[in-house]
Amino acid sequence: MLFQLKVVTHDRLKDTDGNLIQTVVALALTDEGLRDMTSARRTDEDRVLLSINEDPRLSSRERARQLGWFMRSGDPYHMRVARAEKALAVGRLITKARDGWELTKAGEKEAARIKSARNAAPGCNTE
Repeated sequence: MLFQLKVVTHDRLKDTDGNLIQTVVALALTDEGLRDMTSARRTDEDRVLLSINEDPRLSSRERARQLGWFMRSGDPYHMRVARAEKALAVGRLITKARDGWELTKAGEKEAARIKSARNAAPGCNTE
């Protein structure tokens, strides 16, 4: 059985000043939920791969800004980028280079496939 962890607050869980305290609960993950999470992760990896293809020298914070990924605090969500980079590296689509990341031959093929699929999608903006 798979679980999704979710940060929540509850009216009965407060500190001495009366502020709500965050806690984590585990929710059973349905097959549909697992598919959604897998799809979202794959989309993140695709976007990071294309970003690296365009500008391999960006830091994870700069890449998060470029992709529009921000946390509630307004800071760039660089860990989201780092997770995608790690998955791409494990999949041998990117490799660490002196000044950032580089696409491998497989990564170049995958980036071309993603671009082609996006251009072929109905209603796709080709700008």
